[in-house]
Amino acid sequence: MSTASKKSKKDANGSNKPEPDEKAEIIDPIIVENHPGFNMQRYINQFVGNTRIKRLLWIGQHARGDLQIQAFRQAIDETKRGINYPMYEDCVRYAVESIGGALGDDYLLDNQWVDTIRRHGHAEFTRLDAVLIEAKRIGEREPIRLAFVAVADHQMLQGDFQKALSNYMETKDYGSTQAHKLDTSLNIIKAAIALGAFTHIKGQANRVQSIISNNTRSKSQISAALGLYYLKNANFSGAANQFLNCTVDLETSYNHIISVKDIGIYGSFCALAKFTRRQLKGMLNSDVWKKFLELVPIWKKIMLDFVNSSYDLCFDKLERQKNNLLLDMHISPHFFQLEKLIRDRAFQQYFQPFKSVKIPSMAKALNMEVPDVERYLVQLIADNKVQGRIDSHNKILFSRVADQRSATYQDSLNLGNRYVRDVKSLLMRMSLIKSDFVVRPAPKPRGGMGMMSHIGMRPDDDKKSMDTQQL
Repeated sequence: MSTASKKSKKDANGSNKPEPDEKAEIIDPIIVENHPGFNMQRYINQFVGNTRIKRLLWIGQHARGDLQIQAFRQAIDETKRGINYPMYEDCVRYAVESIGGALGDDYLLDNQWVDTIRRHGHAEFTRLDAVLIEAKRIGEREPIRLAFVAVADHQMLQGDFQKALSNYMETKDYGSTQAHKLDTSLNIIKAAIALGAFTHIKGQANRVQSIISNNTRSKSQISAALGLYYLKNANFSGAANQFLNCTVDLETSYNHIISVKDIGIYGSFCALAKFTRRQLKGMLNSDVWKKFLELVPIWKKIMLDFVNSSYDLCFDKLERQKNNLLLDMHISPHFFQLEKLIRDRAFQQYFQPFKSVKIPSMAKALNMEVPDVERYLVQLIADNKVQGRIDSHNKILFSRVADQRSATYQDSLNLGNRYVRDVKSLLMRMSLIKSDFVVRPAPKPRGGMGMMSHIGMRPDDDKKSMDTQQL
């Protein structure tokens, strides 16, 4: 019986109940029709490992035409270079379901290859498991930790991400240095992202905060992973802040998760949706973020256009990036939400200085058609994001500003009423004090008076009462 991964299911999964962000997002199918400007080879060469194959598979599922066929074929070729036979089977199945015979006979399921890789993989696992059993028998911590890591690494290569995650978690009990603790957390994050269990990222990031403070590259890796966690949960402000904590020193060290260019794109896109104009200017002037923008210069232009209120240019460039973003497996599920947030802010900022604006002028400034602008304004007004009213006949948007004169009169009246109330209260208090109609605390009993003092009698009164009785 295998000794690897004997921790409880609760420890491996983070909790008995799956967290919301571990579930597959339910979204409308996103299809990109014929995107000749997309250089898939240059895009995919940024990544390695399972991320590379998953991104190819995403493109194959969401593109159409030659790009779809190319993506599926390359995904199948990539999987056959490794030992992840379950992912190979998935790639072939998705390809056949999507494009059928267009894939070609050379890319149909190779059962012989699957059986061979499965047998070789099982033999290698048996060998690694024997090493782990022997290390446990000897009882030295470091050999046990290394044996667990070797088993988990093999399971990652074979696509068994759940068991790999469990075995990486086992190494927490055998690490003896801070470097071991950091490696364990990074391995857990790697397996969690591959599995789609993003909830583990935040816990592991908190676990190593004190360790990574002086390690720039590890800090960037953790921040990039946290950025993906927040992006997955549609917390765009949190995602932008985490991506801003990264540095280009990351280079290719995290390409099995995310590329440096992706950090520049994701951080800029999320910031446009949530940051103020002052914060965006700070990003553009940041020496660290400038290096990311040098890798993706189009996003520097988009941000500059937005900051300078050149919304037509901004949205025109954003529209040209749309298909590229829809073919990205992390940003695609949130693209339309992010785009709407940016457009909402553009409408608000454009209209804010004016009392009235001609809708055709606004349409031109925002690179939209007049009917679309009018419909958009109706929704913004209904959501209370724009304070205005629309003259549909003359195509004018009027600012709905409160009557300042009436508001000033009302404030003055309220102030006068408060003054009268306060004066009446003072006069009543003075009258009560003058009439000695005041509630005073009971006097404290003096020493030696005992119970008589308590009932209101003095010692002399008691003595006089006794003399009277004797007479």
